[in-house]
Amino acid sequence: MNTSIRRIIGPKRILARLEHEVFNVIGHQDYTPFIVLTRSRTGSNMLISMLDSHSQVAADGEVFRTLEGRDVRRVLRRSWGGQRRNIKAKGFKIFYYHPLDCPDSEIWSVLAGMEDLKVIHLSRRNVLRTIVSRKLAGEIGAWTSKQYAEIGSPDKASVILEVGEVREALEQTAMWEREVSERFSKQDILHLTYEDIVSSPEDSSREISEFLGVEYEALSTKLKKQNPERLEVLIENFDQLKDAFADTESAIFFDE
Repeated sequence: MNTSIRRIIGPKRILARLEHEVFNVIGHQDYTPFIVLTRSRTGSNMLISMLDSHSQVAADGEVFRTLEGRDVRRVLRRSWGGQRRNIKAKGFKIFYYHPLDCPDSEIWSVLAGMEDLKVIHLSRRNVLRTIVSRKLAGEIGAWTSKQYAEIGSPDKASVILEVGEVREALEQTAMWEREVSERFSKQDILHLTYEDIVSSPEDSSREISEFLGVEYEALSTKLKKQNPERLEVLIENFDQLKDAFADTESAIFFDE
C-alpha cells in the first residue's frame, strides 16, 4: 500500500477493517440487530460511543447517510454480517431523512419488515437546543467533539435564528418523531432523550442493556457537550424568539 495512503488511513483503521472483513464471513450471527433512530444534533455520537463501550455490543455510525449507488440489502448484509463471539447486539445509527441522496430508498420498508429489530429512538427534549446546535455546527464547520477541539470555541459566539426557520424546524422534528411509532409498529421501541442520558447515565445504561438483552455494564464515553452555554448566550435574538413563541407549546424551550 502507498505510504501516503497508509498515513492518511492509519494502521489501526486498516487493522479494524481487515478484522471486520474476516468476522463478516466467519463470525456468528446469533445476535440482536438494532438501530439508533434520530436526527442530527441530538447527542447520537455520544450514544453510539456509549453503546460501543459495552463489551457485548457493536455500534456503527451513519451507515446509510448516503447510498452512492450501493444496494441497500448488500449494505445491510455487510453491517449485520458475522460478529465476534462476544457480541450479542449489533446496530448502527440512522437519521429520519437518510439516505440523503435517495429519499425514496427501500431501506425504510426493509427495516420496518424486520420484526426482530430493536429500535432505540433518541430525541432531545429541548428541540430548540438541537436547532441552535445544528446552526452553530454549520457556521463553524465543526460537527464532532474532535472538530470542536481542533477549531476551538472562543469565536463560535452565537447565532441569529429567524422565527420562520425555527417554526419550520420544530414542526418538522415533531412530525419525524410522531412517525416513529407508526413506521415501526411491529418492533420494540426504546424512547430515550439526550437529557435523561446525561442526567442519569446509570439508569440509562440499565435500560439500554435490558432492552438489547445484554448484561448490564455502565456505559461510558469520552465525548463532551459541545454547546454548554445558556440559550440566551447562544442566540443573539433570544428575546425576539421567546416573544414570538410565548403563546405556543414551544415556549417551554426558552425556560431552561
